[in-house]
Amino acid sequence: MFKTSITSADPQGQQAVKVFEAVYNSLKLDETRAQNINESYELKTALQKALTDATGVYWSEHGYPKQYRGPRPLDEQIDALLKHFPALRVDETLLFMRNSLPKISPPFGAEGWFAIPRWEKVASEYGVAFNKLFSELVIKHKWKSHIDDRVGTKGRPVTPGKPNENMLGRFKRTIKGQTGDVVIVPAQFGWRHRGRSLVQAHRAMRRNEFGLGAFAVGCMLLTHHNRLIPDKSLQHLNTLICPGDFYRSGHDDGRVEDSPQFSRWHDGGISFWRHSTGVSGPDNTFVTAFVPAFD
Repeated sequence: MFKTSITSADPQGQQAVKVFEAVYNSLKLDETRAQNINESYELKTALQKALTDATGVYWSEHGYPKQYRGPRPLDEQIDALLKHFPALRVDETLLFMRNSLPKISPPFGAEGWFAIPRWEKVASEYGVAFNKLFSELVIKHKWKSHIDDRVGTKGRPVTPGKPNENMLGRFKRTIKGQTGDVVIVPAQFGWRHRGRSLVQAHRAMRRNEFGLGAFAVGCMLLTHHNRLIPDKSLQHLNTLICPGDFYRSGHDDGRVEDSPQFSRWHDGGISFWRHSTGVSGPDNTFVTAFVPAFD
């Protein structure tokens, strides 16, 4: 499903080899110095560190849970959403799926198509819509909830952060021409940016790529609950970070500090936390969508 190992034989690897060749040739080595490099253990470790640092990624060998095999068929996703939000009107969504979607190719990087309700069709305010969604995740799946006290406390609503206006604009472009209560979005569930920090993920996004917010990611999790599973082996990508929403920091310059994240706990529960900007880790994943190329 995903190519996880790029080698020096691939175009990306060949480009890196050319960089090494250019640097090596620029040293104008004599025979003795060249042999010293060949015999140097430090060369391998220094090169490995340099390449790792250049990726901007905390290298992760973790993968998706085997239970998650990509997006479910769209009709199954919509049926699942209607069980949670029966007031959604999907007739126009189904027309779009039948008449328009076959003409649109999923952009590079997308795992496929995901059905996501417009949050305005769930509640009049974004935070209220998210809390309804989160309640569905917890109650219908009988998951315990673990809430970061910076985003909510027992008996009080959870704060999902605020939508990033730039990301919101790209989302509107992505759903151009769709008029149903549920929109169809090409997205990926975190694999592309695994191991990165929030800052690194934003920098690595393609021009047509943007982060999804907590409501959209929560809806994807609602229809694909096997994307996060209790993981005692610590071998799965078990954190979903939502780079389309943000929390303002307490600094005077008002810079963006954190984004929301979902995780599954060993006890089977689900957590909702603030993910700090500079923190990378082997199970970090960032959920993103893509603006398609319309004819």
